[in-house]
Amino acid sequence: MAAFGGGFGPVLSFEVRKLAEMKYTIIARLFGMVMLLFIPSLSPGQDAVSEFGLGSVRGVVRDEKNQPVAGIKVRAISRRTDQQAGEVMTDSYGQYEFSKLPVGRYALSFFSPEHRTATVPVVEVRRQETSAIKDVTMVRAKPFAIVAGSTFNADGFVLVGTHVRIERVPFDSEPIKSMKMEQHSNSTGEFAFRLPAERARFRITATAPGHEVETAYVEIDGAERRNLAVRLQLKK
Repeated sequence: MAAFGGGFGPVLSFEVRKLAEMKYTIIARLFGMVMLLFIPSLSPGQDAVSEFGLGSVRGVVRDEKNQPVAGIKVRAISRRTDQQAGEVMTDSYGQYEFSKLPVGRYALSFFSPEHRTATVPVVEVRRQETSAIKDVTMVRAKPFAIVAGSTFNADGFVLVGTHVRIERVPFDSEPIKSMKMEQHSNSTGEFAFRLPAERARFRITATAPGHEVETAYVEIDGAERRNLAVRLQLKK
């Protein structure tokens, strides 16, 4: 009996170890599946950020007298997608900062109604770094006036491709500098002329095939905008 019992001892031990290993394998797999339920999924944007990281861009905007300029609108445009990635305004010290931009190459555009638009063509944003941009100088734009309008047919529908001419005419008989500009109304029937910001009187002449010539007059008194509607009648 002793020999018989001794022959099964090693076999039973092997089976016990095998069952134990299977038990631990199943437990480990179940634990892994449970843990996956607690791992939050990342959106495409989050995944891109975790992969490439974020960086910062900062700088200063000054005028022609080297004084800081507040209230300048600064936009960051991705060079890869041509999409706007951010927009900030300069503070009272002319400073601006994009604190969280995905790593990549950007163009910066600077806007102000009183200044000419300025650009920085390429800015390199690196992971966890701040890119300091050379000071940008905004040049004050000369004041101007706008004479704009729309062309319509007799039924009130926009008239596309109308030839519009604007020319300066005197108020009375005073001598004036000759000025004449021409263009065609766009796909929405609109036109616009940019003119010197000074007191002046203008004649607008609109012509289109199959329509009578239409004339209108407008006066400006500086940096302002004048709008008018020009309706052309069909030729009889």
